[in-house]
Amino acid sequence: MKTALEDHPNEPLLWYEIGRIHTEQKQFAEAVMEFTRATKLDPEFAEAYNQLGIVLAESGQLTEAEATFRSALRIDPYDANASRNLQALNAFRRKVK
Repeated sequence: MKTALEDHPNEPLLWYEIGRIHTEQKQFAEAVMEFTRATKLDPEFAEAYNQLGIVLAESGQLTEAEATFRSALRIDPYDANASRNLQALNAFRRKVK
């Protein structure tokens, strides 16, 4: 993966995949950085926003997670995963109030 990044440092899909690896390893701070980089390189990368929202929610950054899920849905209003994640986040917030 490192060689691919050296050859293609501006490829958002590579940063996204590294973010997924960090997420699986519960390295949320690193995952946030990688997904954020992917979204900066490709502002229309809805799935990167969705994954970023998941990691932010896991990290307890609920306001940021909500904004990020909404960004994914602005890009792709039919993104079922982002919609489901936003609904789950809002349900969780209502439950803990």
